Amino acid sequence: MRFQLLLAHSLLGIALIVCSVCGSLQAQAPPITGFATPIFESFDFTDGAIYDIEEDWNGFIWIATDDGLFRFDGYDFKRYTHSAGEPSSLSNNLARTLLVDSKQELWVGTQDGLNRYNRETDSFINYKDKGLSDQIVWTIYEDTNEKIWVATESGLHKYDPSNDVFSPFTVVGFSKD
Repeated sequence: MRFQLLLAHSLLGIALIVCSVCGSLQAQAPPITGFATPIFESFDFTDGAIYDIEEDWNGFIWIATDDGLFRFDGYDFKRYTHSAGEPSSLSNNLARTLLVDSKQELWVGTQDGLNRYNRETDSFINYKDKGLSDQIVWTIYEDTNEKIWVATESGLHKYDPSNDVFSPFTVVGFSKD
């Protein structure tokens, strides 16, 4: 019995020595080459909440946050925010939802309105007085027939591009109550 215990302790000791030697001799992996150096290491948002991300027709990455809308061009970030008294600014800093539609238009839904990006002027067209029953936009969707739908706090709306307005969509026999 004593011999078996001594043998077990000896084998355990040898195993620990072998493991520690092998661990210190472990080969280091060669560095990965052929990839571009990252342009940025991190990007801090003031409040840290990201609600949606879309890539547009030019490869820009759009990021909807509770601190505005950010556009990343591969090198730099540009921030778009609400500016009181400036009708072509974002309608609210809480950008919740994004859609790049089949016509290459960027739509931005915020806590206080719907906006469409105007790339020629680098500004926004606001849809506050264009048929939405309220301004709290939750989601924007394009169906297979290229129709734009907007869900707000109080209902669903369909876009009419010929008049550039939205109209409420109601389901017959359905009541909110």
